[in-house]
Amino acid sequence: MTDLSALTLKQASAMIRAKKVSPVELTEACLASIKTFNPKTNAWITVMREQALAQAHALEKEQAAGHFRSPLHGIPIGLKDNIDAAGVRTTAGSKTLEGNVPLNDAEVTRRLRAPAQSLSASATCTSSLREPLLPSVILALCATPGTWPPSPADHPVGLPLP
Repeated sequence: MTDLSALTLKQASAMIRAKKVSPVELTEACLASIKTFNPKTNAWITVMREQALAQAHALEKEQAAGHFRSPLHGIPIGLKDNIDAAGVRTTAGSKTLEGNVPLNDAEVTRRLRAPAQSLSASATCTSSLREPLLPSVILALCATPGTWPPSPADHPVGLPLP
């Protein structure tokens, strides 16, 4: 079977539209990839497993009914940790913002959610050098999601686009 987390965005979108894979299967594969690689890469500061799966289940029902909101329907996404997502810790890699949980989505987050993507994780962000850094940034070499594992092809859907 195909490694769903290694699909390109175009491949994943086509498979969801053709009902060859469900949003739940794709989200589970991406979450499994994060679980496998994050101990080495420290690329994800917050993983919203339950939220992502709940969103994927809702999108799967729409898929079964033949309703697709956009080509991005059911594609799990990750946001960089400096982009606000309502109810999700957003630190920008800064100790100063360690407890920051925004009440509202940033405009980019709102626009990404609208076409039916499930928000799965928040990617580690290095802070400004003028601020104290979070231990996750200091204690581990942080890889930008999409660079681990290295791939000369399109970015896998399990890792966000830069």
